[in-house]
Amino acid sequence: MTDEVLPLAASARPLWRNGDFVLLWSGQAVSTLGSTVSTLALPLFVLALTHSAAQAGFIAATQAIPYLVLALPAGSCTTRATRTSAASSVNARNVHARRDQRSATAAV
Repeated sequence: MTDEVLPLAASARPLWRNGDFVLLWSGQAVSTLGSTVSTLALPLFVLALTHSAAQAGFIAATQAIPYLVLALPAGSCTTRATRTSAASSVNARNVHARRDQRSATAAV
């Protein structure tokens, strides 16, 4: 096998001109912004309501529990699994999520 670098095709477009990519990227950016704002705002809201730093700290700490319980073990399992099986299981979940979203939208 040679280490030949292939030139870009003349019809190659930048990703920012791909509407699906821009929609995906902007949706992810809005989701991340919303998650970050709620992570900051909820403890401040509890602090304003209760005037208790302990309760605000408890709320802030409980927001980390889903990450610790789900994301860290999932990362470990994904590291052990082959890339193909991990990618196909994520793809299957996305297909089911889209199907459920379409059926929910059609019901409205």
